[in-house]
Amino acid sequence: MKQTLIRSSLFKCAFVVSLLLVVETFASDAPQAGYRPHPNPLTHFTNTLSGVSSDVRMMRAAATSLPAKYDLRDIDGTGTSYLSPVRDQGKYGTCWTFAAMAGIEYQMRRDEGVDADLSENNLANLNGYDFGYTRGGNNEMASAVFLREEAPVSEALDPYPNIGKSRRERGVRIPRKIVFLSGLGYLDEVQTSLRPDLDSIKSAVMKYGPVSSAFYSHKDYYDGASYFYNGTNYVAGGAFLLNHAIAIVGWEDNYDKSNFKITPPGNGAFIIRNSWGEDSSSTDKGYNYISYYDTSLGASGSAVFASLSKGTDYAHVYQHDPYGYIMGYGYKQSTAAVGANFFKAKADETLVAFGFYALSPGTTYKAYIVKNAEITGNYSKLSGTKTFSVKSGTCADAGYEVIPFDTEVSVFAGETFAICVEINTPGNYYPIAVMVNYPGYLSKVVSQEGKSYINSSYRTWYWEDLSVEGAYFCCKVYTKSEKDNYTTTSEPIVPFSWLDRYLSLQEGGNYFADYFYGSYNALADHISANGYSVAQSYARGLDPDNANETNLLAVIKMDKNGAPVINASPENTTLWSYSVKGSNDLKSWHTREAADRFFKVVATPHE
Repeated sequence: MKQTLIRSSLFKCAFVVSLLLVVETFASDAPQAGYRPHPNPLTHFTNTLSGVSSDVRMMRAAATSLPAKYDLRDIDGTGTSYLSPVRDQGKYGTCWTFAAMAGIEYQMRRDEGVDADLSENNLANLNGYDFGYTRGGNNEMASAVFLREEAPVSEALDPYPNIGKSRRERGVRIPRKIVFLSGLGYLDEVQTSLRPDLDSIKSAVMKYGPVSSAFYSHKDYYDGASYFYNGTNYVAGGAFLLNHAIAIVGWEDNYDKSNFKITPPGNGAFIIRNSWGEDSSSTDKGYNYISYYDTSLGASGSAVFASLSKGTDYAHVYQHDPYGYIMGYGYKQSTAAVGANFFKAKADETLVAFGFYALSPGTTYKAYIVKNAEITGNYSKLSGTKTFSVKSGTCADAGYEVIPFDTEVSVFAGETFAICVEINTPGNYYPIAVMVNYPGYLSKVVSQEGKSYINSSYRTWYWEDLSVEGAYFCCKVYTKSEKDNYTTTSEPIVPFSWLDRYLSLQEGGNYFADYFYGSYNALADHISANGYSVAQSYARGLDPDNANETNLLAVIKMDKNGAPVINASPENTTLWSYSVKGSNDLKSWHTREAADRFFKVVATPHE
């Protein structure tokens, strides 16, 4: 018997207006703000010892392993820090972009030794939600942009602020795992004891770096860099009383309660990185101490953006959900359901991974690929020529994760395939994350029949087409990168850095191109002849807005003898540098598609 579909909605539509006004009203009473709560933040679960079984407990460290003080500005007592400089959002409601970028910049500096400076402007301009550049955002919005691989890009490529002037780029680093931490409690009265889950935030800071979060910022609760708000988390209608996003970068258990304008019940504070510049009177060189007892910090959850990788890890991303998670769907009195997405293969390629949102910690899943998939029969039966069981497992954390298949699946150009994922979310009756329009928040979703389905079980009838709901199942499929098809033959004698930002037509010299737009890979064959290195390479560019190939050629300068010379990489592009490896087979690079262009470059470096 067909079950009744149910939808999560923490905020009723009648209250959306009050939610949206929270940001505008309170921002004027504080320095620059700009946090806008997600309509259905993942705050229903808990990370406390009683709430989650020990084998899936979210990033909890044993109490003895957490120090009384930890500060990413000085992680070893000798001044070592991987934090990028404090930024200033100016007059715009873009704090959420600075909070999100802080963690990615930190990981690039810590793990890669890259002096990363990423573009908040790009993220603010291209988010695509209803309120645009100046009126706020949140972690879920940032996640959606990152996961569709349009951000982050270099600050040098797209400097802040520049409203409406960003072009769509392939992100320089893509978070392949996004962890959503539970909200730090819901309080209807002044807090007198420590809230749960402080250890989850602390553990995330130690493991990943800055944690993107939000709080209620108001001038009446600041005492220099110290801040304590002791009101309730709610306003009329159930909206969270939050208006400003920051990055949590440490804590101090013994931070004296006497430092605050209003004395909290006890000692202790989180250290946050703000986005008001180093000279703000409400900060200590850009940082604040917020009491553990503050009733707003982290109320709508927090996030970390982790497992960074380059865009070359996968060739294509098949997706229907460019705006990401908006709501959860499921069936009455059941924590399990299955979602399915149908795609048509763009080329002969290999499916190697998928990604989806786990809406509770401890979520279990089973994923299948169905080739030549279709929904048939009076009872909407799913059928196909072959079904592959590609992965099963458990997500310890709530959030989004890219998960490699155990069995790779080859598809042919034009072939229809489906990704089906059985999902079980402990304690949550809405296991299927969907993208759907939401009044006052998102209005750009145009659903198409036959793209996304939901069912109570993979093995049953009644696959319901989500287009009836105007929704899509949030699940992506990733294909093998072209670079995986190559073998390295030798290291180049002379290394090359490729030009990876816009370059206007140069005067003087013999340039035969205007722009090289967003290249992100280069492979080469190298030989040594008379002391010179000869490189024959293919560089890959990306231009989703213009299919005119003349705008996508590499910039090459000819010397007086007519030999091509590769110029040095532009300033501040260390995060775009690639080692050029040798390859014998470049045939697959000749494939051309609307969004991918490949260009041959021949260069002979001179002494």
